[in-house]
Order: sequence, then structure tokens, then C-alpha cells
Amino acid sequence: ASNALDRVDAQMLRSLARIRATNSGASGHAQTNLANSVSRMSRLFRSMPETAAKTLDVQIDDTITIPMDVQDIEEVLGNMMENAFHWCQTTVRVSATTSHGDVLLKVEDDGPGIPESSRREALRSGGRLDTSSPGTGLGMAIAADLIQAYGGTFELDHSKSLNGLCISIAV
Repeated sequence: ASNALDRVDAQMLRSLARIRATNSGASGHAQTNLANSVSRMSRLFRSMPETAAKTLDVQIDDTITIPMDVQDIEEVLGNMMENAFHWCQTTVRVSATTSHGDVLLKVEDDGPGIPESSRREALRSGGRLDTSSPGTGLGMAIAADLIQAYGGTFELDHSKSLNGLCISIAV
């Protein structure tokens, strides 16, 4: 029963996130300093005992702004970084660049990655590739929904530098 309630709660949060994005920053007026948001999320993850021994490598220029509401980008970052810290062996890298007016944000890890054949399932609402650990399977789907509400792209790929998963968004 608790698992079912967790899933209902997560589905509601996902719907609320989509509504919030549609009604607020997704209109194109919001601008958030990405380095500040990554710094806040980094402090949060650094305060957790399970991430203390892991390396977090942040490569983001202080001047990059992303056209998203601060609450929305931090929800996306939180989901991306939580996934990376959960699966990494030792290292998580968060990087961002700009290209042709878009912000390209990547969160990479040195964990097992996700086989190409399973990536669609990982982004499906409630899609869980590992049912042995707690969770609703909605974090990545929520992040993907929010990015899409802003007209961006959300992709899962292989990290060429760390050899695990690379989650990349472009907005």
C-alpha cells in the first residue's frame, strides 16, 4: 500500500511540475544562473553521507544562464544528480556549455550506464530498471517532461569520458 501511495504522490508531483512549467517560466521570460543552481544542488548532495566519499566534478562557467524558472531547473538537476550519485562508482561530472543560443547541460557518471535498448523504458513514467532499491521510477520522467515543457531535449547516452551514463539536456 505504501508503494502505491508513493507512486500516486509522485504522479501528482509530475503533473504539478508540468502545469507549473507551462504556466510560469516556460513562457520564455525566466533566466536562471546555472552555476548558482548547480552550486546549491552540489551542497545538498555533499551534505548526504552516502555521497561524501564520491567525487563531484563541476565544469560550468559562472556566466551561463538557462531559460528556465529556478525551481524547475533545480528539480531537473536534482533528479539528474540523484540518479548519477546513486549509480556512480566514484565520480559524477556536471558540465554546461552554450551552442547556437542553447544551453547544453550534461550530468555524467562512471557507473554501469543504461543499455541503449533500455533507455526508453528509463524515461517512461514509472519505468524502473532496478526494482531492488526504493523509488517510484518517475524522477527521470519528471525531468524529461519539464525540459520538454520548455521546448528542450532530454537524452540518455553513454558517457565517453566516464564510461557510465550521460544525461544531456539542451534548452
